Amino acid sequence: MEFAFNGLIFLLLGLQFPDIIKAVASHEVSLWPTLLWRCLDVLAIFMVLLALRYVWVQSIWRLMVGLRRWGDRGESALELTARSSWLLTVGGVRGAVTLAGVMSVPLLIGAGVDFPERDLLIFIAAGVILLSLIAACIALPLLLRGVAKSPDHAMKREVRDAWRLTAEAAIHALEAEELADTSVTPDAAQAALAMEVKARIMSEYRHHLEVFNDTSEAQALAWQMDQLERRLRLHALRAQRLELYSLRRHHRIGDDALRQILGELDLSEANLGPVK
Repeated sequence: MEFAFNGLIFLLLGLQFPDIIKAVASHEVSLWPTLLWRCLDVLAIFMVLLALRYVWVQSIWRLMVGLRRWGDRGESALELTARSSWLLTVGGVRGAVTLAGVMSVPLLIGAGVDFPERDLLIFIAAGVILLSLIAACIALPLLLRGVAKSPDHAMKREVRDAWRLTAEAAIHALEAEELADTSVTPDAAQAALAMEVKARIMSEYRHHLEVFNDTSEAQALAWQMDQLERRLRLHALRAQRLELYSLRRHHRIGDDALRQILGELDLSEANLGPVK
């Protein structure tokens, strides 16, 4: 619905824009010189918005850095670079909110009295929106050049090492718990059940250790196994969802149960991530 309403706003703008242009130049002698001056007005307003946003970004960031340093008792904080400031500035694209605000201006302010310069307001707002979109399409790729393609390998290495060490710690803890349980558990069936559950959990952690193996062969094999497991799990989740819909159609479960189980299935499917 959000996308539909956003598209509807721009559809209304497209339907009214030709009449707005005519209305803007209706009191002038020629069309093109008037449109040129109005476009210069749009450009001036856009530049003012850029300047205000840049000042706002710098001010808020410096305030956040100051508060963080004060809260951390003088520890260093991340400084805002010029590129980051311009990214946040150019990324402030005008859109549906601006257009909806200006189109909410009434047509009349009284009986037979038009709202003054309403068409000019809509023309300027639409021009600023289009100019901000064009400027973002041109400036953002230039500002992001060399940034998006430079992953932090050190951080990735730290994350992999942390996952590996935590998985090893979990396996050691389960092994210790297993030895403790086998010495005090009087029921053999209960002990066998505990062994089976712990073996299942430990197999998941050992799978994580295989994924974080540094050798290329182990990485390739772990990736294939991971993709196969994801596809199978995704297939099973979709079968569960279809069966859930069938149960609801036949009135064997209620709406509350459907909503709860469907939410859990959606969360499980989202946790699987993209499957190639």
